[in-house]
Amino acid sequence: MNNIKNSISSITNNTSKIFTKNLIEKIILLFIVSIILFHIIHIPPLLYLLVEISIVTLLIYLYKPSKNYEFYFQITPLFITNNIAYVMISPYVYKYSPLMIIFAVLIIFYIYITFIFFQNIKNENYNNNIIDIFPEHKHDLVRIKHYLSTFEIIGINATWGNGKTYLINALEKENDIQDKYFFITINLLSCNLNELQLFLINELERALNNFGIASIYSLKLKNILNKNEMLKNISEIILFNTDLYSKLLCSFKNELKKSGKTFVIVYEDIDRINSSDIIKEIFSISENIACHHIKIIYEYDKNNLMSIDKVFDRNYIEKYIPYTINLTSLKFMTVISYILKNKKIDEHILNDDDFKYLIIPVYYNFSLQNIFIKSLPNKSEELNLNIIAIRKIEHFISELAVIFESYPKYLKKEQKKHVVTFFVLKHFYPELYDKLDVFKTLEECLKLEINGGSLTISEIKESIDNKKLDPNNISFTSDNNKICLAFLSLFEYNFDIGHFQYDPNNPSARLNKNINDLKKEDANEKKDRLIWNLLCSGKSEYTDVQLMVDSLKQIFSLEVHQQESALNKLFNDYYNGKDNFKNDNQTIFRFGIPQYTSLFQALSLYTTDKNIWIKFLNYYFDKSLPQNITIDLVSNLRYCPINNKELYLHILTKFCEFQIIGNMNNNEFYWKFLHKYLHQCIIFGYVLREPSTDFFTRDKNFVFFDENMEKIIISTLLQFKKHLLKEYNLLPLDKIKNEINLIANFIDKNLELINQENVIQDEPVFKVNISSQRSSHTEINRLKALYTYNPDQEYILDEIEKSYIAGKITPYEISQLPFIKTEDILY
Repeated sequence: MNNIKNSISSITNNTSKIFTKNLIEKIILLFIVSIILFHIIHIPPLLYLLVEISIVTLLIYLYKPSKNYEFYFQITPLFITNNIAYVMISPYVYKYSPLMIIFAVLIIFYIYITFIFFQNIKNENYNNNIIDIFPEHKHDLVRIKHYLSTFEIIGINATWGNGKTYLINALEKENDIQDKYFFITINLLSCNLNELQLFLINELERALNNFGIASIYSLKLKNILNKNEMLKNISEIILFNTDLYSKLLCSFKNELKKSGKTFVIVYEDIDRINSSDIIKEIFSISENIACHHIKIIYEYDKNNLMSIDKVFDRNYIEKYIPYTINLTSLKFMTVISYILKNKKIDEHILNDDDFKYLIIPVYYNFSLQNIFIKSLPNKSEELNLNIIAIRKIEHFISELAVIFESYPKYLKKEQKKHVVTFFVLKHFYPELYDKLDVFKTLEECLKLEINGGSLTISEIKESIDNKKLDPNNISFTSDNNKICLAFLSLFEYNFDIGHFQYDPNNPSARLNKNINDLKKEDANEKKDRLIWNLLCSGKSEYTDVQLMVDSLKQIFSLEVHQQESALNKLFNDYYNGKDNFKNDNQTIFRFGIPQYTSLFQALSLYTTDKNIWIKFLNYYFDKSLPQNITIDLVSNLRYCPINNKELYLHILTKFCEFQIIGNMNNNEFYWKFLHKYLHQCIIFGYVLREPSTDFFTRDKNFVFFDENMEKIIISTLLQFKKHLLKEYNLLPLDKIKNEINLIANFIDKNLELINQENVIQDEPVFKVNISSQRSSHTEINRLKALYTYNPDQEYILDEIEKSYIAGKITPYEISQLPFIKTEDILY
């Protein structure tokens, strides 16, 4: 801490010398002007005070003193000087002693204020001049100091954004460096490179002036370099400028020596200049001017410099930059920790743990391993983040902090990692980031290069399944394939989702999607939506299902008598395409899938709240007219989260109340429904163990259709009932006995159902008549749905008329609408 204080004190002393010199010049000049002015113009004291107070008030109003210490520190001495000059000249002040006292108090007040501002400036300088550098770069700083004291020209080599300028700024604020050196930094990207010599001499001349040294030879040098002929001729007459350039340069260097300081000229970004001629000119100028008391530091990236022109080979560069210091490369997590600390980011928003997964090898997810069998290694190489520039990492952290502060919802554990991964793509892998598209899924954007083409993982999987592609012949050595697979794994994208294959002989197969596949599909859509929202904030980050469930939760939180109208309004809005969704969300309803099945699937993904489920089921059961046990019913009940006992028993009660209209022995949905509900009975402890039948001992994915299935299930149900009632009489609680009786009734109901002779047929959910003229399916379905939920005659006829005028439906199609054909609507 003492070293820091000494260093800052040294900085303050050096800068204050120059500042004090300039301020004294202004004070003397103002004093002379004020004496002359007040001697010529006699201003009454009250008027003088009024004008001065008005000026001070206006300045305080325009520029707050708490934010302008340096400004007020410079002008208060000028007010003091002006007041002293007025008191010395004005005849009025001497005649009235109260005026003398007022001016004396005013001058003392100004002096006091000046002192206060000076203290605040010192505190600001103390805070602003503390530069904390990386531990690794402290060693580099020691070497730079040693090279600077020994050599005339040195280079600092590091990639762009890795802290070269920052390190030189830290060097400039070192205690011993401030005592010995005077730095002149030239940003080559912001100065006129065609007049670089003139600019450099001007900067050195200004430095000499600050040290109180009048330079003759700088004027002569500028005369030679001056392109204005008139100024050049005048200068030659005044200065008798007939010397050679080399002699003038030597004399100018001797003038610089009089300052007692060693001048350090720092060239920033020399490798960002595209013109090799200008770079050569800089090398030449610097070589001529460099000496014991004029040092040169080049900041550059050696690889970039060598790529500008083939002439800049190793030998050429070493001629003009003979001594080079390579900055120590920093580990990614070291830089992350430093930036988080330096920017004082709340650890609840970002901390080291949020980035540690980026520095370990990326393990490919299990679904990828299954697709590519043995050809894919179980992990990729680590992401090479240790070569990323410090500036890029700083931009990365800054943008992440803004996103998390602006959108706290992204701080959830399941989303935070994916947001971080997205910005890793954006800042460190721009070529991959540029492939992202708001109209494509992540899988479609990150394609693998296979046999000269680009394929998605799903396309590769399909080709392997169809024997069109041998997984052993797929190469994962290309950079594109490795990095695409790595990021697909980092986003935890799912690929082991069962693909639906339509079977005309088994129409119900279109609904045969298990809950795990639904969850995986929804998880993928969540990630796609997140990426789209981060790409364009106008895109919704919520999945279609997520928004529907949010709406359903609100509806089934209402009173029972309000639920139907609210639900009908929701369905009407979906069918009519009203702006009921956020941004770009769409309906969850699909052709070929019953409406309520879509709702069961949606709720199963986003809520296990028994209250919501019971209210939803009550509504569903009430609207299921007639109340028969159908394929749709058992298919939908498969999606209920029956791990809650109250919900489980509620469903069994309602199921037992429904009427049997036939058996479903050849329907897979029914066997899966029965399997799930019987197994849950064991989990709740009503039965000690599963009956030893094939119904439970088979693999969970077994094919349900075989000739012995009816016998197997009947045997299973009878054993279940036997085990269920075995200890019935020993149970002391009526509540438990009632529950067991309910489960026994459920078993009896299914035994009766299985033994029915009538078979319930699995009918297609919808039929489509294909017209050779044009398709109006969407509009026909919309009108049908409108009639279902709002059969008001005037309303429906009005909608049909609007549709016909808009050309969306033909007269024949109107005549074929079911409620027109049956004359439910008369016109």
